[in-house]
Amino acid sequence: MSKYISVCIFLGMPFVLSSCFPSQKLPKRYKSYAARNYVPTKDSIKYFVGVSGYAFGAGGSEKVKVEQPKNIFSLSGEGQKQLIESIADNEKNSEDLLAKLSEDIIQGTREVKLKDMTRFNRKMSFSVDNMRLNPADRIMKLTISLAPAAGSELKIVSCNKLSADNKTAVLSSGIAAGTLNLLEESKTNNDLAGSIHAEVAFEYKGTTSVKEVFVFNGLYNRDKTVVKPNDVVISQQRCVYPDLAKDEVLTCSYEAVVRHVIEGDNTISEADDEIEVVKGKASAGDISVISKGQLTPKLWMITDNRNNLELNGPTGQNVLLFATYEDALNFITWFKRASSDILVNSKMGNGAYQAELSGGATLTDSFIKNCVVKGM
Repeated sequence: MSKYISVCIFLGMPFVLSSCFPSQKLPKRYKSYAARNYVPTKDSIKYFVGVSGYAFGAGGSEKVKVEQPKNIFSLSGEGQKQLIESIADNEKNSEDLLAKLSEDIIQGTREVKLKDMTRFNRKMSFSVDNMRLNPADRIMKLTISLAPAAGSELKIVSCNKLSADNKTAVLSSGIAAGTLNLLEESKTNNDLAGSIHAEVAFEYKGTTSVKEVFVFNGLYNRDKTVVKPNDVVISQQRCVYPDLAKDEVLTCSYEAVVRHVIEGDNTISEADDEIEVVKGKASAGDISVISKGQLTPKLWMITDNRNNLELNGPTGQNVLLFATYEDALNFITWFKRASSDILVNSKMGNGAYQAELSGGATLTDSFIKNCVVKGM
């Protein structure tokens, strides 16, 4: 019996072994497969893939740090007790005591830090379109390249927050020789049509302008009375921004790989498909990054529409400029309330600054009464 089994196994071995090797009679995956690569001078890839992009989001010109005022509730239990005892020694009745306790121990501050506007971010958005009507065609790989235009003063510093609508795609970015390349590749045979988003950091290396911005602290006492002009603490910040003669743009180009079905797409089987893989490069045009004047900061001044308020200090005589409307409004409120002291002695900031008007005009009560905050 065992001899009979051995003979059967021996006779069946050729069949088993032959099944382990590919047979020439098995159906091919595709009926035909070809590759086509357009030379860089041709843009015929645009018949398969379209790419367009734009930049947006300038960001603010300042960073505001707010310190809330300190009152009795900011103290420990022992500190509150000592404060109450100290005030009670100097106040005659409970109403005055309560009024003093409601005052701020330390005034709140609002510190504005101006950014260097020669460094800025732009949010970039790209639309990737499958230009073929055939639903079987697929964009398999896409590289978008961004480079400063010839003669540009822009430098691409970094790329962050790269994302795409197609969640199955693999994304990456890199900067080489001043060009930013964004790579999107399909790992699941899905079409890459959709949107790509990135946040790109730039540096402007061209001509800049500088404005002196003033910061005032300690305009009011704890009891809300105005501080004497000479006791006000004044500091200055330099605001640097691009002085553009023309718009700054990036050139945008792309390279795509497309799976194109020539014939056979009307059946489920791939065996009758005639496939062509198409690769090529094309230009997507220019993308405006900064328009002339776009990064010029919005500053605020004090004026009666004839003359502007200026300060003559360590860096010379400059128009009194503020980084925010709130800072300018806070100052002009104090300025009008402290007008009698300012007209007697226009020295400010421990004598380091002298309040003056533009054009050599004399600081008058009429100017103080009629001056307003105005943007520039």
